[in-house]
Amino acid sequence: MNTAVNLTNIPYFNRGEPTNGFQEVWYLKMNQPGTGRALWLRFTILIRNDKSKEVAEVWAIFFDASKGKTSKVGIKNTFPLSEFKTVNSVGLAIADSC
Repeated sequence: MNTAVNLTNIPYFNRGEPTNGFQEVWYLKMNQPGTGRALWLRFTILIRNDKSKEVAEVWAIFFDASKGKTSKVGIKNTFPLSEFKTVNSVGLAIADSC
């Protein structure tokens, strides 16, 4: 049986390639049907053209509209680009985010 999978959402960033500015973003959105609650996770690589900023970031935003008014809580952690790594060539990790 052929079980080959075409992976189109793998990390593109490759530290070995020179770059004059780069940004790559991955999202994971989880919604709880019928409750008005959701959790969004965002993983970002940012390299400015002048190399003044080279970071990997992890964002999390929680939404709760269960009481008729949407409340939001968000956090963001920024790490040196060296903390970014691929996992089994199809996943990613930033610092200890996994």
